[in-house]
Amino acid sequence: MFSYFCSQADLDRFLSQPGQTPAMNQMVGAAVVGLTDPKVARLLPPQLTLTDPVHPLVYLYISEIQRPTFCPPYQEAGLGVFARHGDVEGVYYFSLQLSGPGAEMATYIGRENGGIPKKLADTICVTRQGDAAHCYLERGGVRLCDLSLELGRYDLPLLHQPQEGCSADKPIEVPGSSLYYKYELDGTFHDLRLLQYGGTVRYTRWEPAKAKVTLDSSPADPWGEAPILQPLMAGWMTCDSLFGQAKVLCQVPPEETDETMRHLLAGRFDPV
Repeated sequence: MFSYFCSQADLDRFLSQPGQTPAMNQMVGAAVVGLTDPKVARLLPPQLTLTDPVHPLVYLYISEIQRPTFCPPYQEAGLGVFARHGDVEGVYYFSLQLSGPGAEMATYIGRENGGIPKKLADTICVTRQGDAAHCYLERGGVRLCDLSLELGRYDLPLLHQPQEGCSADKPIEVPGSSLYYKYELDGTFHDLRLLQYGGTVRYTRWEPAKAKVTLDSSPADPWGEAPILQPLMAGWMTCDSLFGQAKVLCQVPPEETDETMRHLLAGRFDPV
């Protein structure tokens, strides 16, 4: 693409490789599920509740997305909790942070078009040496997340994940579900709706691990508000995240827009 008038092939490649849905292919990095403080319930918009209000679960991942279909490679870190709207469950993300060559494009596509709470990070690092891995996220001079993995077994060895035993020759596909809000902004926030993004995560590598996680906050990014009090299971992964179609779960009434946006603003914009 060396012109402001691109070819049809360039347009076709932007969101979809032939025979594929838009995807974050070849995600390599770490994922953690753990117990968080029940007080995180106050951080949820009014249309959502925690899946388990007594023992709420938090989800964290830090990875390199090496072959996305819609932009150059980039790194991404995400923090969310398991939540529900009626009978629909999914991960509600408080924040996603991105760095690397494709980060600007992926942030714009995700936040402005998909309603995903994305920001540009200063640094995201994903490293592994032997049976140890270390990942971290920094923004605004603060290390918001520091994650270390000891590969071999989970913190709670009796727990299991459906992607265990996958390989490049025998991938295992796991259904995914995440919950986001999309809005229009032209002087005021309006046309606010809650969306579910379905899809599939195709795992080609999963190694169980024990995790040590430290989360911290800055004035712009309060990651420490959703602490991982006890890691339950973690893993080193290689996977493809394949997007499904967005489903509108509810249209937020105009009288609830401001209250809902008070829960959403910090994940998308910095304070002034």
